[in-house]
Amino acid sequence: MVINGEEGVVGSRRDEVQDAVASAQLPLALTMEKHGDMLKIGIPADAGLGDAGIWLVRYLDRAKVDIDSGENAGKAMVYTQVVTDRQMLGMWEAKTGAQIKLPLAELRGQDNGGFALLVQQERNGMPGPILGAAVYEF
Repeated sequence: MVINGEEGVVGSRRDEVQDAVASAQLPLALTMEKHGDMLKIGIPADAGLGDAGIWLVRYLDRAKVDIDSGENAGKAMVYTQVVTDRQMLGMWEAKTGAQIKLPLAELRGQDNGGFALLVQQERNGMPGPILGAAVYEF
């Protein structure tokens, strides 16, 4: 697993994963305010950081998956917070910050438990450090 787009750890090494997650720091604090059927998101400016993409990540609370091949073939596994969609909403500019309004009705899917917003930089065309994150649950 990769923690915050920077630190790689082996997922089965529980103590290392917990230490990496506990030490991860996000420099941006996103705000979310519900106003009727709209959600207002605020992302503050921080000129010391580079620009980044604003990502909407939808997920299911739980999903049961039948495993067809590999060492777990024939088994059914239950996963939590399963990502079903990732969509770029726009760019966050470090010097000015960003304000976004999103219609909640458009974000609610058939079975999705909620969504996360990520402000994430790129490194050499690949996902890089996450600068800020927030979660909205239905």
